[in-house]
Amino acid sequence: MTQFPVVLDLGSHTFKVGLASEDAPSNIVLNRLAQNKNDTNSEIMIGDLIPVGNWNRYWRGLTRLIFPVQSGMISEEKYLNAIMKHLFYNELRVSPDESSLLMSECPAVSVEEMPSYRRKMINYLMEDLNLREVSFIPTSTLSAFAQGELNAVVVEIGEETNHVSSVVEGRTVSESMMRMNSISGLALSEHMSNISQVYATQREIREYGIGEMKKDYMYVALDYEKEMEQFNSQAKLQTKSYDLPSSGPVEVPFTAEACKYTEALFNPNIIGIENGIGVHECILQSIKKVNSDSVESKLYRSIILSGGSTLLTGFDTRLREEMIELIPDSKIRASPERGNLPWIGGSIIGSMSNFQEKCITRDQFLEEGIDMILQKFQLL
Repeated sequence: MTQFPVVLDLGSHTFKVGLASEDAPSNIVLNRLAQNKNDTNSEIMIGDLIPVGNWNRYWRGLTRLIFPVQSGMISEEKYLNAIMKHLFYNELRVSPDESSLLMSECPAVSVEEMPSYRRKMINYLMEDLNLREVSFIPTSTLSAFAQGELNAVVVEIGEETNHVSSVVEGRTVSESMMRMNSISGLALSEHMSNISQVYATQREIREYGIGEMKKDYMYVALDYEKEMEQFNSQAKLQTKSYDLPSSGPVEVPFTAEACKYTEALFNPNIIGIENGIGVHECILQSIKKVNSDSVESKLYRSIILSGGSTLLTGFDTRLREEMIELIPDSKIRASPERGNLPWIGGSIIGSMSNFQEKCITRDQFLEEGIDMILQKFQLL
């Protein structure tokens, strides 16, 4: 038996895995698999086994890239099998039948889809992987624990999902989940591809280094109108230089596009999203859905940012200004580690003395069956 539980955060951009009690995930693997285009039964490759860069264009022509985690869920069981076996045996080098697993869940998965997804996941982990015990915890709850909070509003903006959820007494209130009808990290990367004229398919964007370019080029304006005036008054167009692994050096004009698309996080209408609401308004609505006067002030004073796209320059400052205007005593928690926040929270929970009380064990699964397990752990 491993001394500490395995903590796994399956994101749409990366899989973060490591042992509880550690400060950061020991292994980070890109959310991508590769398989022969002409043989769906061929070996599925993952992680560092997939070559990248200029030299592998011939190789790429023979294979198809697969992004198994989409919108918070693994699309097919054969991909789940490839991921889990790689993470346990190749990355961590631990045996599943001797391991406890704390696994993140995406709060944005619909209540209609979640029960069948959990059923599929538990059946696989217990029957096929022979896991000793497992606990499923929403990323919003994990992020709150990472910041030492039992009551918080968590703003999550990741590769494919962006949503706001309220956590009360250490549990995510499912009714409080608000999807932001604006943009995700992948949408920003696609826009960056158009700006730089490094045209790539949606799936190639992750390989071409455009995501890293986006982090440097794009930002959130504190005052969007003033920023537009400054760009319009520029006498000379500036450029920014980047060196991409696929196409080499690229010169990108530094224009108003650097902050126009990110403005949609606060004003979705600016890019034509009708009836959309900004992240600050999502926070207000999420707290209202908790419907508890006693906890409302606690939630406003602990608004936690989580996910790689919340690291965009200026995002936390702009959100702080928007929230203070709405709720003067509101507070934004913007940890430098917010790209790894769910995993860090999982490491903390997995190290707690009562962690096993949160787990489904293989013995319970074999004795009681999947239906009883789902009811007992309120997973329906």
